[in-house]
Amino acid sequence: MESGAGFLTRRMTIARYLVFCAILPSLMGSGWCGGCCILPDVPPCATEPDDTWYAAPPGTLANGLALLSPGRVYLVTAESTGEAQALLESSPAVPLDAATATRLVGQAATVAENTPYLVRALAREGDTPTAAAFDVRFYNGMLYVGYPTLGRCDLDVPTQRLPLVIFLPTAPKSVYIEIAAAPL
Repeated sequence: MESGAGFLTRRMTIARYLVFCAILPSLMGSGWCGGCCILPDVPPCATEPDDTWYAAPPGTLANGLALLSPGRVYLVTAESTGEAQALLESSPAVPLDAATATRLVGQAATVAENTPYLVRALAREGDTPTAAAFDVRFYNGMLYVGYPTLGRCDLDVPTQRLPLVIFLPTAPKSVYIEIAAAPL
């Protein structure tokens, strides 16, 4: 096990890198990173959350998918969460019509030439994330929805189900949902 200044320097470098890759593109509103942010070799957490919505991608698959711009991702309102969870009972992603998508997110939600999909997402219980907090990636029918969190690798912390409405150019063939915890 590493110790001392080298250990601390490595962990701080990883933390800065994750913040740069996960948060800066969302703040810029452009998604300019386009999948360029490949995570360094960080030891994963030892356990997975105890939630049937959790579906980790194989290996580093998420790194090869294109980051979606935040304008394609909407958080379902608290008032509509129960209805959305019922729709997602048997499938991780469900196509919606424009009127239903708008009602679920509580605002006009459209993206030209894209279909709205209601999609499962997980976050830590007690967190109050916005839609931009999620790492949403899509390529060739593969959809990844991650919730990045730093310094909390204790996956015994309960999860909360937060459905999203995501606008996609084609239907997702496979959907991966995870909480991406990077220990510090």
